[in-house]
Amino acid sequence: MKRDTFFHTKKLAEFMGFPFSLEEEKEGVAQQVIDLCSLQNLSDLEVNKTGFILLSVTTCSLGKERLVTGKII
Repeated sequence: MKRDTFFHTKKLAEFMGFPFSLEEEKEGVAQQVIDLCSLQNLSDLEVNKTGFILLSVTTCSLGKERLVTGKII
């Protein structure tokens, strides 16, 4: 997986039923996912430095849309 991260990320997205569209591929969404999930990025997160994180939650209305695994459908 480390040798061809882009290929495996695309295959994993397809396996999970959420393949990247051509537009998403052109915009570099797969690479953004790879960057967000990198060990360097994860180790730099505040929660991993301090052991806790303060969350502020706001409420909103999605109307007829619903949020499913990060996508609004």
